[in-house]
Amino acid sequence: MRKWIISTLLLVRSKKSGCMDENSYTNRLIRFLFIMFVYPLLAAFVVVSVLDSFSDNDIFAVYALRDLERSYVSRGIDNIELVTFDRSYTHGTPFPESRTDIFELCNILVERGAKLVVLDYLFGYSDKTVEIPKTLTDKIVVGSEVARFGSSVEEIPPPKHLFPEALIKKNWGDVSVFDTIDRYGAINSLIHYYKLNGNYYPSLSLMAYHKANNDGDSYALRKHGTGIPKQLQDNTRYWLTVPNNLGELKKRQLSAWEIEDALLLHDIDLKGKVVFLASTWDVKKDHFYLGANSTGTFLKRVLNWSGFAKSNGIDDKVPGVWSHIVAYLNLVDKRTYLHPADQSREGVSLLLVYFFIFATCVFFIAIYYQATNYLIRKGGTLIEVKGLAILAAGFIGMIMYFSALTMMALLGLSLSLTLWFLLSVVIISFLAARRLDNVKSNKP
Repeated sequence: MRKWIISTLLLVRSKKSGCMDENSYTNRLIRFLFIMFVYPLLAAFVVVSVLDSFSDNDIFAVYALRDLERSYVSRGIDNIELVTFDRSYTHGTPFPESRTDIFELCNILVERGAKLVVLDYLFGYSDKTVEIPKTLTDKIVVGSEVARFGSSVEEIPPPKHLFPEALIKKNWGDVSVFDTIDRYGAINSLIHYYKLNGNYYPSLSLMAYHKANNDGDSYALRKHGTGIPKQLQDNTRYWLTVPNNLGELKKRQLSAWEIEDALLLHDIDLKGKVVFLASTWDVKKDHFYLGANSTGTFLKRVLNWSGFAKSNGIDDKVPGVWSHIVAYLNLVDKRTYLHPADQSREGVSLLLVYFFIFATCVFFIAIYYQATNYLIRKGGTLIEVKGLAILAAGFIGMIMYFSALTMMALLGLSLSLTLWFLLSVVIISFLAARRLDNVKSNKP
């Protein structure tokens, strides 16, 4: 131990005396490691962060949402059930399930006390008709499709010959999720409703929320927007905020082929619950990555952008119906946060927030400038100037992160702050370089 201490002191002394010059093997090795690993990672961080910012996946907004999701326990999840037509080989009928299978199951669920059955299906037109039991009148919500052509919107409702007006009572909503898939192959946002020419076109989850929680009139919603939560804006994208107890669905997911036995054995209680019914047997077609966490770690983001890897969600792929369930729970729990793609409509409030961020950056850069001047006057070293620059950049990053988290939690705004942060780092780096030149030349 004594020999190690003596050798360390001699090494420090030799470094101070200049024995370890810039051409020493140690310094060469350090420069080589920086060139091979540190600089490429920094460059990848800058490039990927900028690309994410322009693709509405700003790193500050994503990490703020992740932080909120950690403490988000949905209180509405106990009032829903998920029943799926899965790939079971014991039921004795061919895949996929028929319309008769679907409506017979709906009838069983309603008779057993289900308040509402939400069908994650898009029914096409067919010459074959299936008689739907009258017990399902105003008890089911089915999928529709909303097609967008520029600024115009057109809704394609379920076929009338299958769903008579007297039975369905306009209880349908947009079921498509493909237009919300992000750069990493994940569904992380949703438009709750479109509005055009005085007509409202709700999503499947919003219609389910309206029927289950407001006992609402679908005609009034579609014509006057009655029952739509006040915090929601039309034609606007919102984050899908995944509750940390969503994993309970995996434990409670019921097979449509076996649910009759479970009901007979009283294993489940459907009274007053909202039941989501979907097909999950085709994994390649109807399974997706879900939520902001699916962007993965920074390394995975770099590999994804570079094309060396595909997106891999933390919980892997889940059935698409989960996205509708999450959107429904967000409405029940009032967890609606604007997505960066559509928050420009906030106007003045958003402008004030960004002005505050700008003023904060200027303030801390000015403090850094004065601090380096003080260091140089007091004979500060190169290491002290560099350390102060890193400290200033890190502090600005922390301020921006907590600003993004606070604005999302209090106002539901997603701040895209990556470019602001990188600009601040560039300015600090420039000032640090100037100060290092002054230190080398012994100028104040």
